[in-house]
Amino acid sequence: MELLDSAQVQAIKKLSTPRLVGKLIRVGYSEEALEAMDRDAMLAAWAVCVADGKDKPEQGTQAPVLGYDVELECKRL
Repeated sequence: MELLDSAQVQAIKKLSTPRLVGKLIRVGYSEEALEAMDRDAMLAAWAVCVADGKDKPEQGTQAPVLGYDVELECKRL
């Protein structure tokens, strides 16, 4: 956590355990690996992810809005 500023450290420490588990699973940790970790180990793992920039969603991976296609609507009009 030394690589993070104080605001990031405080935000990480405030995460609830279920939210922390969800974030770690989203970046690639397995449930089995997380079951073997205690909360401090999970916080340290998430701090490394934040420091590496893995906490931000990748560009262009945003899910499309279901039921509305902009190009189709333009053609229809």
